[in-house]
Order: sequence, then C-alpha cells, then structure tokens
Amino acid sequence: MIYKKSPILGLKIIYPKTCFKDSRGTYLETFNKKYYQKFIKKNFIEDDFSLNKKGVFKGIHGDNKTWKLISCVYGKCKAIIVNFDKKSNKFGKWEKFNLSSKNYFQVLIPPSHGNSFLVLSDYAVYHYKQTKYYGGQGKQFTINIKDPYFKIKLSHKKKLIISERDKKLNFIMKKVKVSFLWCGSFQDSVLFSILKSLINVELVNIEKADLLIFGPQSEFSFNRKILNLVKRKTSIEKLFPNIDLFLLKRKFKPIKLFVSYESNVHSSIKYDFSITPSLGIANKNHFRYAHWKDTIDWKSQGYPRSEKNGFPSRFGGFCEIDDLIKPLGKEFINKKREACIITSHLNEPRDSLFLNLEKHIKVNGYGPAFDKKLKDHHNKKFFKKDILKNYAFNLCPENSLYPGYYTEKIPEAFSCNCLPLTWADQNIDIDFNKRSFVNLLDYIQDDLNHIGELLKDDNFLKKFSEEPLCLKAPNLENEIKFISKVVSNL
Repeated sequence: MIYKKSPILGLKIIYPKTCFKDSRGTYLETFNKKYYQKFIKKNFIEDDFSLNKKGVFKGIHGDNKTWKLISCVYGKCKAIIVNFDKKSNKFGKWEKFNLSSKNYFQVLIPPSHGNSFLVLSDYAVYHYKQTKYYGGQGKQFTINIKDPYFKIKLSHKKKLIISERDKKLNFIMKKVKVSFLWCGSFQDSVLFSILKSLINVELVNIEKADLLIFGPQSEFSFNRKILNLVKRKTSIEKLFPNIDLFLLKRKFKPIKLFVSYESNVHSSIKYDFSITPSLGIANKNHFRYAHWKDTIDWKSQGYPRSEKNGFPSRFGGFCEIDDLIKPLGKEFINKKREACIITSHLNEPRDSLFLNLEKHIKVNGYGPAFDKKLKDHHNKKFFKKDILKNYAFNLCPENSLYPGYYTEKIPEAFSCNCLPLTWADQNIDIDFNKRSFVNLLDYIQDDLNHIGELLKDDNFLKKFSEEPLCLKAPNLENEIKFISKVVSNL
C-alpha cells in the first residue's frame, strides 16, 4: 500500500495493498484498519455505494465535519473535488480524478470539501467511506457545477443528467453591477481579478452601477474649479448626489471606489473606498497598493490575466516571483557597461539624470522620447525585456519622489538581469531590498559624478550580484482582504 499527494489540493491518493486479478475476475481489499491507520488516522463508521448510468452527475455536496474515502469499484467515473473551506487560501480551487475499476485508487477528502462525480462508463459504482453518519441534505453545503466562481471544466460534451435539487442551486456569488469612469486600466490589474473572484461582475452604464470604480479627473481643470465653486455656493449636492463626478442623472449613490496609480489623492471628490500607492494616508478605507505588483504573473494563485494589456503588453510578458526573490547574479557585470533608458518623455528630473549619467557611461535611449514615430508608450516596435537583457544598467527613474510611488520599472529591469538605476524616495525599502539597486537620489549632490565612476568598479558591482530584489515572496493577502471589505459593503 502506497500513497501520494495530489498536485492542486494536496489530497491523499491511496493505492490499495491487495488487488488480485485473473481470468475469473478481481479481488480487491478496499480497507484494512491495520494498514490504513499508518496513513489515515480516521475512524470510518459508514460505507455508501452509488450505482448510476452514463452521463449522471452527482454533487457537488459536502459538510464541515466528515472525512470521506472515495473510489470507483466498477466502471469509470470522473470525480471533482472542490475546496469549500473559506478560511483556506485554496478556497474555490478544485481538482479532478479519473477513478475506475482498472486503477482502484482512493482519494481522501477532508471536511469542508465538496464531493462530486460524473459517470463515464455505461454504469459505474462509486464507493465512499465516511467518518460521520449521513445527516441528510439539510446539513450539507451544495455547489452548482455551473457556478462561474469555480470555473469547473468537465470536458463533457453531452448533456448532464442532474437532479432537480442540484439544477436549482444558486451561485455562491451575487451579481454586482459595476461601471468604470476615468480608470480603464483597472481592468488590467490583478485587483480586478480579485474582485471578479469574489462577485459575479456585470459591466453596466454608470447610471445603473452598484459599484462605481473611478480614477482621477484633474482637480486643476477649468471644469473642476467651476464645479467646486458651485458646490461651495449652493446646495446642488442635495439634488445631485454624484455631481462631483459630473453625473446628473443618478439620484441614489453607488458604492464609490477611487483608484489612482499616480501619486495623488483627490480631496474634492467623495468616495467610500480608495486605492492609491500613497503611504501614510490616515483613512481606514484607504488601501496602499504597490502598483508594481501588476507586473507579476499571479495565475498560479488563481488570478490569471491577459498579456495583451497593461504592463505585460509593453514588457513582453509578466515577471515571475522566483526571479525577484533570487539574487541578481553576476551576469550583468559581464555585459557591456552601458545603460538604457526606455521612456515616453524626458521631463525633469529625467533629462538631467540622463545627461549627468551620460558623462560617465553610454546611455542609449528608446521609446517615444527618442523616436518621434512612436505616438505613446503603448505603441512600440519592441518589448522592453528584449532591450533590457542586453544592458548592464537600466536608467529607470520614477515620475516623482512620493512615498509609496514605486512602479514597474525596477522589477522589470531586475528580472532581466539588469541593474536598476532608479530615482525614488527613501521609503522604497517598504517594497524592495535597498541593496539590490542604485537609488540615484543618494548621489545627486555631486551631479552623479561619484556613482558614475562606481559603475565602472567591479568590486562595487559585485555587491549587487548577491542581493535579491524582494527579501520575501510578494503575496496578495492584504489586497484580498481589502477587496473583500469593499465587497462586504455592497
């Protein structure tokens, strides 16, 4: 008797010790307390057999107390097991197992996991042992196989035979009408993927939204100044609750989520929740989001996104967590000691940083700031990673010195074995290991003359080769908590 663990849910798969086959038939020992107690210290008190015809789907059912040991003793079934433990970081994940009278293996299902099976042969007998007596449907939780939250794929083209009870099950996620204003890029963010994992999103016009996600609209524009003046002089907000968003039709208020990836928090716009990169905001409904996390591929954690939009469309894919938590290595030292800068503009301080650094090492420019045929940073003839991998250094200053404002630039350079030369405020170590990159802010007093010479020194550069960008693996725990908080108010 041997067992192993399944790759997704980590369930125990047991291969029975005794299985004898000859021309007469098969002899199978499905349980032997002496041997099973070594691997499964559970007290099984009930056995159940379910005989069904082809195309029958039963489930998904479970409870929060019972352990089950399942197998298919005749025919062929596809078992679908779902983690329904809301305290688990694997909640909502599922795994399928092909059980049959040819392999006879068993799967141990913990409490708070849904059990289901689809019959693939003409007839099949599904067997399960239980540690609790069956308490009836009223003590079970049930999951609709078609619930979009779980995205379960059966790969079965014919119509399923399902009980009336299971057909009528509600989805676990309520449908929420969502609209966007001035923040289209939020749909490319992993934050939106998290939101979609918690609710069934229906995109609607602004006037119909339950949740309005909106971005910054300049506080210094002419329209905004006039509106602020009108609001101070009149009671227009009582007649039009959404006037701060220039909306006159909507008479009742949706939940408002303000989202900005830039270093600004608007005071003239009212909102219920806010997401910005800013540190130190004294508002319990504000969440500081490290925008660079959108460069990471979170698919393995259940939050897949397209590479055709946002950061990956310009970089040429996502960054991998493994590349950010391992040392930079010495590869960059062996490259030609030149830097690249990829930018759409050379506004200050970028222009001065570029000119001062170029006095010491060659700096090659790419992007709309250097190629006028490119209209903007979304319209490129290249992927950033194809350029970065050829350079020892990447001049990648942030747009401003603002606490918490750290974008994609550093992780993208680092993941290409390219030493980042950034320009960021001193709080950057909240996200990144300060010893893994050069912050030009530390060398600005002599116009980068000192660092310009240090970049030619092998001993200086070797220090960076031993440092990872992130001292621990990035995660989405706080992001999930905050988005869940927003959803709980809908």
